[in-house]
Amino acid sequence: MPLEVLYAPYSGSYRTSTGETWVVSLQGLLVSLRSGIARALAPQTQAHFSVGPSVGVTEPQAGEVIFQMDASGMATQMTGHGNAIGDFTAPRVALTEREVRFVSSGVTFGATLTEPASGRHLPAVALIHGSGLQPRPLFSLWANFYASLGFAVLNYDKRGTGESGGQYPGESPTPEALSIYAGDAVAAARFLRSLPEVDKSRVGLYGGSQGGWILPIGLQRAPELTFGIVASGPAVTTDQTDVYQNFSANSTRIPAETEAEIDAQVSAVTSGYDPALALRSLHVPTLWVYGEKDRQVPVRLSIQNLHGLRGKDLTIVVLPGGWHGLTQTPNGLESEEAASNGFGDLFVDIARWARAHRLTTVPDPGSTLSS
Repeated sequence: MPLEVLYAPYSGSYRTSTGETWVVSLQGLLVSLRSGIARALAPQTQAHFSVGPSVGVTEPQAGEVIFQMDASGMATQMTGHGNAIGDFTAPRVALTEREVRFVSSGVTFGATLTEPASGRHLPAVALIHGSGLQPRPLFSLWANFYASLGFAVLNYDKRGTGESGGQYPGESPTPEALSIYAGDAVAAARFLRSLPEVDKSRVGLYGGSQGGWILPIGLQRAPELTFGIVASGPAVTTDQTDVYQNFSANSTRIPAETEAEIDAQVSAVTSGYDPALALRSLHVPTLWVYGEKDRQVPVRLSIQNLHGLRGKDLTIVVLPGGWHGLTQTPNGLESEEAASNGFGDLFVDIARWARAHRLTTVPDPGSTLSS
């Protein structure tokens, strides 16, 4: 059974009486938005799941989660126990999900709209994909995170995948492909702006990895959008990123070269798509989140380029120990992700930025409410 089918009845946001929000993703990942801890879930019965010791490991068991189910087979409450997650009871946050369609350049896209139940004047965000064939279930953690903050969230199948039509432009981030993806992202955001429950003055884009090149192009084309959030997104050329990745063989080994040697060789490359023009055109607040140990994107040089922009509302956050996927690892290697304990302050940092820019009034995940 596909994971997105197995975990569909449980996927969502759950909030304790003290304000801690837990998210269950369609990949079976249990995440605390307050602490950032993340653990793999494994089904024992329909309502009983064991909790693993890390992100990608289910044994030995380090806790358990028991779901309360309704008559339709959907989870309505989660109770957790164990050293890995502590003891808590968290009713499900009242969110609605519905399947929608929007059109970009004559192509129809399949999407899921997740938003607070009976919400009005909602901020809204469209989720931009990274590289590769990416259907929407991969973004369920982000959809539930933003929806738990009060956003209407549009999570769509990438062009040429899932229920979205058109032809997949390919793996390579060519200027042509990035332009197509940016057009799709703008169409998604404009669909959100057309919804009666959405506040048109608070609609923006979120982009991860390759989405870091796409998002500034989208904002350049759509001056009506009002914010952007980038996770692990490069602010250097595409060829510079390729050279940087090669030092670690795409996050599979620790480079033998020093950071200074790597940066010097990457800086010497001048070819490939250059995001400088789109970055200089940024007209709205943007948040850039990086993992300290990212071996896919040259973080140091990206930050240097962002700092070189003048007169921009830019916020940069670097997560200690984060690899390209933003979970904490010793050396930033893909092979280390399964043993990771979670995301650190990732969700708290984004939520606090959103509150500071008046995009949400929901208490941030790091706060503690009186019960």
